[in-house]
Amino acid sequence: MTSLTISADPATGRRPRRSGLAWNTWHQHRLALIGLGAVFAFFAIRLILTGLPLHATYAQYLAHRCVTQRHPGCARLLNQMGTGAEWVTSFPGMVVLPGLVGVFAGAPLIAREFENGTFRLAQTQGVRLRRQLAITLLIIGAVVALGSCLLGLLAMWCLQPFHRIALSPDSGISFWWPDYFNITAAMLPAWALLDFSLGALAGAAIRRTVPAMAATLAAVIAIAVLGTGFAVLQQSATLTGRLLSIAPAAAPATPLVGQLRFFEARSEVPAVAWPALRRTVNEVNAYPEGWPGPGGSVQVGGWFTGPGGHRLSVLAAQRMLNQIPVRVAPRPALLRQWLAARHIRYWIGYQPASRYWLFQGAAALLLIMLAVAAAFGAVRLACRRT
Repeated sequence: MTSLTISADPATGRRPRRSGLAWNTWHQHRLALIGLGAVFAFFAIRLILTGLPLHATYAQYLAHRCVTQRHPGCARLLNQMGTGAEWVTSFPGMVVLPGLVGVFAGAPLIAREFENGTFRLAQTQGVRLRRQLAITLLIIGAVVALGSCLLGLLAMWCLQPFHRIALSPDSGISFWWPDYFNITAAMLPAWALLDFSLGALAGAAIRRTVPAMAATLAAVIAIAVLGTGFAVLQQSATLTGRLLSIAPAAAPATPLVGQLRFFEARSEVPAVAWPALRRTVNEVNAYPEGWPGPGGSVQVGGWFTGPGGHRLSVLAAQRMLNQIPVRVAPRPALLRQWLAARHIRYWIGYQPASRYWLFQGAAALLLIMLAVAAAFGAVRLACRRT
């Protein structure tokens, strides 16, 4: 079979319009787009069915005055809300959506063209293959971004009651909590676009659908662990942790010292010896009762200073903590007096609530830049292979 490539319509002398390419993209990938719409619709319906009863329970929570009082009915309502919304920030919840997009929408997009040989037909359409791939990635990427943004808004609405609860330090969900931080209307589209672009890059490199999907799954898991941790890595080693460690504010606070004379970290990661003396990211609840730092802040470090304001080394702080009497350690008031008598102060580094959306924007921008680079690499690699 012989085919000729034309650069313009012989009748009109005009090049194919972008609108025609958009229609061709829809016609060629309509099953993938319909599948994406079905996945987004499923998550949206699930969020709505979760959010409506959760908000209704929260109304009962307010009616029982549980914000200022404690009684068994409040614990029952709080547990009911937590059980209903647990899937939103855990597996298999919103956190798996970007991975699904990358594996089932991104990976087959280019790999199937090579596997079926249809890329040869695309080269006879009078439009460069590079432009066709770029417009295809742009259109499907726009659908991914829009759907993920809407789902992020629904997830924020669904979990909104937890941010208003100030019953105790153990209640509610901090805006800085890594699992929540990455499913907002800003971060969820960024993660989805990155996983989608990684899938397209894997498809262009491997040119086989199933192996490309497997490689994308491995890449998605690796990126998720390095980016958010998911309780696998210390938060300081993740993308979120490194961003939050940039230029923190400082404030005096009272350390939490247990009977074992070790600093007890407020973190999803299991506590280890002296986490406050390293730059780990420890969650501070979004409400001021009983916790250091302003309301809505997140703690990103902690250290001790001795007489004269000099920062204590790890060994010096350890020797000092080992001298704290057992009866003093669990009582904050006595602990403050004990430290003040020795001219020792404890400081925390934290990010205030006013910087939350700044960090959201910075993290989302970084992910989008990586997604654009991966998409550009996929187009270049696919064109070289042809």
